[in-house]
Amino acid sequence: QQQQQQQHRPKIPGHGTAHTPLQRSASSSPGVIFELLLDYQNALQEHRHARNHNYAKRCEETIGVLHDAHEYIKKTGKTFDLSKLPGPPKTVQEVRDEDPNYQAYKTLKETTRGQMEELMDIAERYKKAGDHTKAKQVAPVIKRFQTQMAQLKQMEMAGRPPPTSKIVQKDFTIPKFNADIPENCFRVRLLNAKNLVLPDGVTESHCRLYARCSYGKDDVQELRSEERVKHTINPTFENTEFMFEMDSKFERYCNRRKVLVSLYNERSGLSSWVAKDDNVCTAEVTFEKFLETSLHVHTVNPKQGKKKLRHSTMDIEIATRQCFTEEKQDVDVVSVNLMFVVTDQIRAKKVDDAIGNKLNAIDKILHREPSQQQQQQVTLAPPTVDDITCLTILTSNIKEISSFALGVKANAPALAQLNAKKARYMEKVHETQRLLRSGNVQTTTSYYADIILELSKYKKMIAQCSNASAQQKLAKKLNNYVLCINKELKMLKERDATQYSLAIEEAKRKQHLQQQQQRQKQLQQQQRQKQLEQQQRQQPSSQSVKPPDITDMTSVSVLMARFNDLSAKLKPYEAALRGGTASGAAVTLDGERTKFRKKIQATNAIMNSQDMEKIGGYLANIIIEQFHYKTMASACSPQQQSLKAQLMNFVELISIELQEAHEQAPPLYESSMKSAKEILAKEAQTTPLRPQSRELEIPQHSADVPTSPQRQAVLKLPSVNETYCSSVLLARYQALDEKLKPFGAKLKDGTASDAVLDMSTMRTKFMKKYQLMNAIMASGDMDKIEDYVVNILLERARYMKMVATCPPQQEGLKGQLTGFVNLIGIQLGEVEKGVPELYASAQKKAKENLAVKDEPQQTAKPSPTPEPRAIVLKL
Repeated sequence: QQQQQQQHRPKIPGHGTAHTPLQRSASSSPGVIFELLLDYQNALQEHRHARNHNYAKRCEETIGVLHDAHEYIKKTGKTFDLSKLPGPPKTVQEVRDEDPNYQAYKTLKETTRGQMEELMDIAERYKKAGDHTKAKQVAPVIKRFQTQMAQLKQMEMAGRPPPTSKIVQKDFTIPKFNADIPENCFRVRLLNAKNLVLPDGVTESHCRLYARCSYGKDDVQELRSEERVKHTINPTFENTEFMFEMDSKFERYCNRRKVLVSLYNERSGLSSWVAKDDNVCTAEVTFEKFLETSLHVHTVNPKQGKKKLRHSTMDIEIATRQCFTEEKQDVDVVSVNLMFVVTDQIRAKKVDDAIGNKLNAIDKILHREPSQQQQQQVTLAPPTVDDITCLTILTSNIKEISSFALGVKANAPALAQLNAKKARYMEKVHETQRLLRSGNVQTTTSYYADIILELSKYKKMIAQCSNASAQQKLAKKLNNYVLCINKELKMLKERDATQYSLAIEEAKRKQHLQQQQQRQKQLQQQQRQKQLEQQQRQQPSSQSVKPPDITDMTSVSVLMARFNDLSAKLKPYEAALRGGTASGAAVTLDGERTKFRKKIQATNAIMNSQDMEKIGGYLANIIIEQFHYKTMASACSPQQQSLKAQLMNFVELISIELQEAHEQAPPLYESSMKSAKEILAKEAQTTPLRPQSRELEIPQHSADVPTSPQRQAVLKLPSVNETYCSSVLLARYQALDEKLKPFGAKLKDGTASDAVLDMSTMRTKFMKKYQLMNAIMASGDMDKIEDYVVNILLERARYMKMVATCPPQQEGLKGQLTGFVNLIGIQLGEVEKGVPELYASAQKKAKENLAVKDEPQQTAKPSPTPEPRAIVLKL
């Protein structure tokens, strides 16, 4: 399409070339500059999409210069020296051809992709040969190349220089096998024979040769071929093969150690009734020659009776599924040169990113408020005498207290405190011993269940201990407690296994009861919190302002700002969210981010719909939203300075968006402002502190706002249902395929966005319809082909009408439609040249259809462009 546009566009001379007076005229300068400006704008979009950032920046600078020159000529009317204009923009492929980094990355990716395919083929051959162990050994190498491909794509998108690579040669030993031969079978195939000596009475012009094969001299097991070769003593056999099953007979006939292949001359006429077929020759192949390989061709000298024919030969191929002997395996050695990318740069980047994330986390901890630091600290206290149940732990603590008491005899207060603590432990020990000596099974089971729960509690506390010295001492003490409980439970298991199992069941029951009690407490706390929130809602404070909710937001800029804030908060937890191990708070934030993403997509769909009523409603809503944000910011209390700053940021974002709308469509902006003022005047009685959630409201248009005829001038590309020409369908498919190349990995993983999925569905529809149209053209059915030609004639008429009515703001669409018209013209030219009668008939029908469609336009309102006839297909 660009080449066609450049052919129709006036030639722009380069620097320092001569010009004619016509090229220097003021009337031609603005048109040439404006056309060159449009070319550079289209090139800017293409190079941005292709990630050619350097050339896209140059295009932006050139667009600015051309825009200033065009405005200057329009205002002053002066001439412009066209020699100072830059040349036409380069295409994406031209820039890529000049970029050595792109070519290097392309070579690396193609090599990596080819190596992956080669390794997959080797793994598949291992699987077919039954060696699954070696097939699994190839899988990590394939995975490494997949990771290498992803790393190369990331480095190319980031604009980094191509990495270096190293070549490693690896040999793969693959056993040979013949997939077309069943297991426990072998195949004998006769390929050819040379210089045969025919028996007496048989001439070369009358011979009809066929083969027989058997184990030794066994008529029962003998097989005959169906193929016959006539009139030659040097026959070549195309389909003469014999399949034998290696059963018990095979073991018995192995003692004979040979396979016999005989050639016979088939008699014809009356002689075949009274005499048998003549034996021409017989060849022997011993087993030892073919048991060592899975496929071997033997050239032997046959015999005629007992006489050996020295000048005659027979080529016999004997094949098995695999080699019989494991000592001498029949294998293929495949040598592969593996290219591995040196990932030092990638690793260095990952290390830098990890260090940066760590520094950011440290910075957040240092700037955290004291109240938050206190909440983050986990205080663990050592268990008291009331928390301990295990008898072994109690007795060990008594010994420890006794040793401490010996060291503080001089300190009377400390000694008294230790003695009191020892007395409490002694009392707990006597009580526990009394319960265990009672002989009550239920009491004993309850005791052991309690120490099992105590064991799990100590393990959790050890896991929560930090690296501080005090916490480490506590962890060491708790670890001793765990050893004591394990020792006691081990003695119980050795003494009475039934009692041990009952204790475990009782511990599970008690743990379940404790969890139920905790859930009830949490539910009670949640109910109390809800009651408090309801009371606060019933008594709202005039001094506190709540932040706006997603239902209160309409502006795309505000929604994007909130979405980016949530993405920044969730960045450390992205891996946990993908793995499904994130906390509840992170999952909640991710759900809120998803809501913002969906609302952004819905709002963008409204803005891209080209429906002036919906766009006007959107502008009126964001004007009202900006007013509410200002009101909320003025009502914020001194303790809400952060919320006030956020609201003022939202006000600035909406101001920028409204300024762009005012520059692009002043009448629509003024109408939306008028409608917003009317709505705010109705709401002036209540003046809420937060915007009310509402649907998009449609403003009433003034006389200056473009009405429906102007709105219909905004054209779009035809849909797949309106497209019939196979060339146009293929062009649309290739354009969508080029757009979807950066999202190939996401489409495979299922992580692509809704817009990308819709684009992929549309690409599939275009390909299916392209195949359908090609099938119609190749079917040879003249009726269907005529309908197809009628449809593309109507399609071309519709495109030409759209080109004629295309507004100046849609020059890109106009160029695409012109290209479609040219493609249809080329295809119609081929039809007219190949089948002129069919083309004339189709053209006549198309004109009649257009005439019928145009008749109502003389009296009625303008109707849409004529729709092509539907093609009725049958099986």
